[in-house]
Formats: sequence, C-alpha cells, structure tokens
Amino acid sequence: MEKVILLLVNLSALYLGLGALFALIFLARWIYTLDESAQGSPFTFRLMILPGCVLLWPVLLRKYLMKIRKS
Repeated sequence: MEKVILLLVNLSALYLGLGALFALIFLARWIYTLDESAQGSPFTFRLMILPGCVLLWPVLLRKYLMKIRKS
C-alpha cells in the first residue's frame, strides 16, 4: 500500500511540474495564439490564471496545437 501511495505522490508531482513548466511558457508566449484579447493584459491577469494553466495544461496544450495546425 505504501508503494502505491508513493507512486501516486510521484505521479502528481510530475504532473504539476510539467504543468508549471507549460504554464510559464504558455503565459509568456502562447496565450496570444488562443486568446487575442489577452494582448496587453496586465501581469496580475496572468497571475490569476496561472493555477488553472498548471492544472489544465493538457487541455490548453491540445487547444494550442489544434490552433497552430489550422494556421
């Protein structure tokens, strides 16, 4: 049972780590591709959506890839 819990903790840490890395890149460069109205938004806006980007990074990555594939 202890090994299962350790595995779940490690997988969660990996997921959140990848999410944090993705969120930094997404908020610095790719957000304007998905949402043109984010252009010129204040830094506080990016701070507010950072947790959502970290948690929902697979969804945002898929949307971004679909958007650039159409372009």
